[in-house]
Amino acid sequence: MVKKGTILEDRNGNTFEFMEVSSETNGNHTKIKVCLQPNQLALACHCHEKSDEIYEILEGELTYEINHKKMLAKAGETIILPKAQAHRHYNDSAKPVVMYYTITPSYDIEPLIETMITMWQNGKIRNGNANFLQSMVWVNYMESKIYFEGLSQKTQNVLAHILAPIASVFGYKKFYHN
Repeated sequence: MVKKGTILEDRNGNTFEFMEVSSETNGNHTKIKVCLQPNQLALACHCHEKSDEIYEILEGELTYEINHKKMLAKAGETIILPKAQAHRHYNDSAKPVVMYYTITPSYDIEPLIETMITMWQNGKIRNGNANFLQSMVWVNYMESKIYFEGLSQKTQNVLAHILAPIASVFGYKKFYHN
């Protein structure tokens, strides 16, 4: 379980320092200082059902996409990736990107980030994607659902309702901890 001051690092040297956590903001937001190393792919295109993401770029340039429109945010800029909009972000440059990442409201983003880093470290996320059964567990059991590109939200909800309990029998969990 992460708390204020926790620093997580994935196997590519990207770091995530928890500056403010939901327990101290009454769930209003979580703020993380992120350093993405050069040429790093982030999570596959997805949308958050109930939360907005705010990125304040401190150093470097962040490439991001909203509804498949590619854009660039430079140091000193702040961008908002609104809930229910398909998006992703990554470092497409030769220099690190340092930024504050704030998600509001928090819901269960902290254990999800810890889980994703743990899965990346263990080789269970490739090219920004967890496997399909893991994704269905997240869709079914997370408080603030994350939907992935390729299938409608309605279809993902139906599949998640059927497949997540089966995935659980095979050892899939909503969250994994370091």
